[in-house]
Amino acid sequence: MTTPEEDVPPPEVAAMASDDGPIPTLTTWLLAVREDRRWDRAMELMTPELRLASAQRFVLLDDDGTPGGRAAAEALAGLAAVEHPLFAEFGEIWLEAMDESFAGWPAGIGFGSQPRPVDLDHELLIVVPYSDVTGPTRSLGGGREATQLRGEAADIRQLGFLMRHAPDAPTGWLLAGWRYDQKPEPGWPPRGI
Repeated sequence: MTTPEEDVPPPEVAAMASDDGPIPTLTTWLLAVREDRRWDRAMELMTPELRLASAQRFVLLDDDGTPGGRAAAEALAGLAAVEHPLFAEFGEIWLEAMDESFAGWPAGIGFGSQPRPVDLDHELLIVVPYSDVTGPTRSLGGGREATQLRGEAADIRQLGFLMRHAPDAPTGWLLAGWRYDQKPEPGWPPRGI
């Protein structure tokens, strides 16, 4: 039997279980990439800077590796729009890159901590595979549970995602980058991507 204090999750766990904040947005992005294989849906949840830097990376790697490759003229004019003739190729390349990032990961993933502020508009989310998480399970209410991490952080596979608070976005958050230590910077070459 638990006491009333034990039924209340600590703030760290409560933040992870919240329907607000960046976790639902990143969860939707991960589902679009890993399960649905829909880069168009994933792009809807990305910042304009990340979308542009992704398009620039695609163009830079296309053909001869220079901004003057076959895709350059068209790509930057509208590659972020799903109607672009090269969008299918663009999306497939990025889905393959995400597959490489998650190579060896099981289907089940979770969050290693509550969102961590990076600056006024950005928060870091750490994603971990469920198979690396061991420890006691705690009820969060509403049928949701959290498992306490055991072991050293170095023993747990993890990926960091940078999220930006975006009040005008449908979810209030957008994926800003897949590196916590550098925001994407569009340019030739794009950085942080």
